[in-house]
Amino acid sequence: LLALIGLVLAVLVVGGSALAVIAPDHGRQLYEGSVVWSGLQGDKNNFGLTAALAALFFATRPLFRGGASFLACLPLSALALVALAMSDSATALGALFAGATLIAVFLVPVLVRAPQLAGVLAALAALFLGAALVAGFGFGEAFGLFGRSTDLTGRAEIWRSVIALIGREPLT
Repeated sequence: LLALIGLVLAVLVVGGSALAVIAPDHGRQLYEGSVVWSGLQGDKNNFGLTAALAALFFATRPLFRGGASFLACLPLSALALVALAMSDSATALGALFAGATLIAVFLVPVLVRAPQLAGVLAALAALFLGAALVAGFGFGEAFGLFGRSTDLTGRAEIWRSVIALIGREPLT
């Protein structure tokens, strides 16, 4: 199953990156005045999420029994990170950070033979540090690092409208 997942992710990332480079009319899209990669999926967010998952998968695959070698997975993981950057998907970047945090919580204690509680405490410390940094910088600057505004690129207004609609018609 892991070999099949690896093959699918490799095809999507390598194929999507190749399409973006070789046939830009099909592998790229215009987003807020800049051209970003959309890969085989045709959408930057879907391609970015695939790239984030592939980067995490190929970075951790050699750690498992029967896994491919680091030399085989390292270029795929690196290409996936490049594809993620070129997709300009803030949501996928957040997914990469969330996935890396989960890997740190569950996998690192196993690899270093530490109690699982140590990983959970480390994750809580990282979460606290991240919250302190966001609070120190301010939300506008923190979101600006990901290329987003404080209203999450206009989504906050949409959410307010949805919440008002749910308040008027809670059952439907």
